[in-house]
Amino acid sequence: MNGGGGRARLVELPEFRDHKRGALAVAACGSQVPFIVRRAFTLYDLPLSAERGGHAHHRCEQFVLCAAGAVDLVAEDADGTASFRVDRPTSALYVPPLTWLTLAPVKVRTVIVVLASDDFDEADYIRDRVAFQALVKARRP
Repeated sequence: MNGGGGRARLVELPEFRDHKRGALAVAACGSQVPFIVRRAFTLYDLPLSAERGGHAHHRCEQFVLCAAGAVDLVAEDADGTASFRVDRPTSALYVPPLTWLTLAPVKVRTVIVVLASDDFDEADYIRDRVAFQALVKARRP
C-alpha cells in the first residue's frame, strides 16, 4: 500500500474524549496513515539543541507524531522547503519518499513517534544533502 505520494503535509487525527477516562487520538492505516506500518520508533530524552533526521529515503514513507512536547520539522523535496510544527497528539506529519527531513524538539521532554512503511534498510537512506538535491533535480520533468 505504499504510494501515499505528494508533499509532506500535516494530518489531523480524530480525537475521542471522555471526561472520566481522558482522550484518545487515532492514526489508522488507510484513513490517516497512507501506508501499512512496518516499523515504529520513538525519539526521546532529546536535548533542546538536538537535531534529528537530516536524511531522506528513496522508498520509505514516514508518519511523525509528537506524543508529548513539541517538534519543529523542515521538509525539503523537489518543489521546495516547508516548515511544520507538531505540538499536539491530534496532529502528525506525513513524509513521502524523497523528502529531506530534519526534526528539532522545542520543548523539554518531547517524545516523537515515527511510523515507517518499511523495515530499516541502510541502502534506502540518502544521507548526503548535495546528492539528495541532485537526485530530486534530475527527477524533475
